[in-house]
Amino acid sequence: MFTDLTENKFGDRSNAIGKRFGRLKTDADFGREKVFHSIRKTFANQLWSAGVEAELISQLQGHSTGGLTLDACAQDPARPTKAKAIGVLSFPGLMST
Repeated sequence: MFTDLTENKFGDRSNAIGKRFGRLKTDADFGREKVFHSIRKTFANQLWSAGVEAELISQLQGHSTGGLTLDACAQDPARPTKAKAIGVLSFPGLMST
């Protein structure tokens, strides 16, 4: 869905992602009150409610953990760890599992 996005002069695709999200949102009849960060908030809330550790949620969202040990010294969690956390997500009516 997002493989054909163009990068800006800094190699960043966030503007293109935001525009694509806006078009998809409009096509799905969501109102102006739903923004890209609505998805990020839902993502974090579902993970937190399922018992996923706050540090892993931060890392999955591309944020720092706020702790020197994890931010400077630890490696990024392994793909199976991330996949297990993401596997708890549920979007009834939007996604089938």
